[in-house]
Amino acid sequence: MGGSGVLGQTLISLLVYLVEIKKNTLENPFLKDLGYTILFGALSAMLGSVRIQIPGFEGYSDLREIPLLVSIFYIRNPLFITGLSLITLLGTVHPSVAVFLEHFVSLFFSWFAYHAIEKRKMPNVLLGISWMLTTVLYYGAFLIPLSIFARQLLGISTATKNFIDSYWSVLSSVKFEMVASAVVSSLYLMRFEVTQSLETANKNLEDTVRKRTQQLSEANEELKTLNQELLASNEEVAALNENLKTMVEERTKKINHQLTKLMEYSHMNSHEVRAPLARMLGLLSLLKIENNEEQRKELNDRLYAASQELDDVIKKMNRLLETDER
Repeated sequence: MGGSGVLGQTLISLLVYLVEIKKNTLENPFLKDLGYTILFGALSAMLGSVRIQIPGFEGYSDLREIPLLVSIFYIRNPLFITGLSLITLLGTVHPSVAVFLEHFVSLFFSWFAYHAIEKRKMPNVLLGISWMLTTVLYYGAFLIPLSIFARQLLGISTATKNFIDSYWSVLSSVKFEMVASAVVSSLYLMRFEVTQSLETANKNLEDTVRKRTQQLSEANEELKTLNQELLASNEEVAALNENLKTMVEERTKKINHQLTKLMEYSHMNSHEVRAPLARMLGLLSLLKIENNEEQRKELNDRLYAASQELDDVIKKMNRLLETDER
C-alpha cells in the first residue's frame, strides 16, 4: 500500500497538471468532453503498455484503468464513453468487439454510479469510500467477468478452468491493480471535489463582489446625480438670496427715501404752510374791523401776497408728493 500511495500521488499530480492545461484551453462542452476522452484514453493506452510485477502478487499488473476511472469525473456526456472504450483497444493485444464491450459496459456503470453518488452531496471522506466500493464493483462485477467472457469468445482462455476458477485467477492477478486504482481514483475524486467546491465558492464570491461593485457604482452614480442636483439647488438658492438681498436693499432705500420725503413734507406742513396761513388769518381779522379804504387795500394786497406764498408752498408740497410717487 505504501508503494501504491507514492505512485498514486505521482499519478494524481500528473493528471491534475494535464487536466488543468486542457481545462484552460477549451470552453465548449462538446470539445471539452472530446478533449477529456482523448486525453484520458491516451493516458490509459500508455499506462497499459507498462507491465508491473509486484512481489507477493501473481502475474503482471498495469495501471491503465486509473485514467479511465478518473475520466468519469470530467466527461459530462455518457456517449463519449464509447470513444473512450474504443481508445482502450489501442493498448490490448487482441482488440475486438468483446474487448471493447468489456470496458464500455464497465465504464458506463461507473459513469452512472458516479453521478448518482455526486447527487447525494456526501462528505468528502464518505465520497471517497463510496468511490472505492464503486471501483471494486467496477472490477469485480463488470471488468473481470466481462474480461473472462471476452477471452472465451476469443479462444484464449484456459479450457480446463471453469468460470469461477478463471474469475479467482484473474482477481488474484489484478489485486494490486484494483487496490491501486481504487486508492488513486478515490484520492483524486476527493481532491477533485474539493477543487470544484473551491472553484464554485470562488465563482460565487466573484459574482457577489461583481454585484456589490455594480451596486456601489450605481449608488455612486446616484450620489453624483444627487450632488449635482444639490449644487444646482444651492446655486438657485444663492441666486434667490442675491435677488432678495437686492430687493431688500432697493426696498430699504425706497423706504428711507419716502421717510425723508415725509419728514420734509411734515416740516413744510408744520412751518412753511402755517406761516402764510397764519398771516392770512391775521389779515382777514384786520379786514373785518378796518373801515379805512386805503388800509383795507393794503391789507388786501398783503392778503394776496400771503395767499400767493401759500400757493407756492402747496405747489412745492405737491411736487414733493409727485416725486415720491414716482
